[in-house]
Amino acid sequence: MADAGPGAIAFEQMAVASEPRYAPQRPHAPRPCGQTGAGSTFHLRKDSNVIKTVLLGIVLLVAGVLVYEHSCRISDDQVRAYMRTELDALRRYDSAALCDAMADDYRLRSVEHSGGAQQRTDTGREESCRNLRDGLAAFETLSQRTGGLMGLDIAAEITRIEILPGGRRARVEATSTARIANRLIWRTRAKGELSRSLWRIRDHGGEAQTWTYL
Repeated sequence: MADAGPGAIAFEQMAVASEPRYAPQRPHAPRPCGQTGAGSTFHLRKDSNVIKTVLLGIVLLVAGVLVYEHSCRISDDQVRAYMRTELDALRRYDSAALCDAMADDYRLRSVEHSGGAQQRTDTGREESCRNLRDGLAAFETLSQRTGGLMGLDIAAEITRIEILPGGRRARVEATSTARIANRLIWRTRAKGELSRSLWRIRDHGGEAQTWTYL
């Protein structure tokens, strides 16, 4: 084989010079189990914060539902406590407190027995509140003018409490009497419906029969 000429030698040297030269690299040591890089750690922390936020939101939602449900449940003890509060308001002639407890849909259907005759009435919230306000104002004036000798003495007794399905409403039956100077002036037998929402009990009215002895 003939020796290469100068041109061939120069071409070969140029080709060798143009080849890329790579410095030898040390192999990466494997990471211990569970160890991640900086970028992976950032993502894990970010995802962990998101999960914590979601879990906190779920906990608060469940707690809110439980509190709301508890605030809307009605029980026998709550009905009795409400009736005691209403009775105290009657004895104070506090028509404002009694009217405030009436629900917007309050309706009272009543039958009054007096002197052998009957009178039926069907009143909504506004008219019932007005009648209550006028009646208690008259009894309060009578009591004040007689120094309490002609004060209104009211007693009531719950005869039945029925918690309706759902636990938010109760049907109540009760009897009540009113006396002035130890004289019976009326006797009432009533059936009504109460509800509880956000820790407040509302009176929705019902049916009543009253016997008047004036």
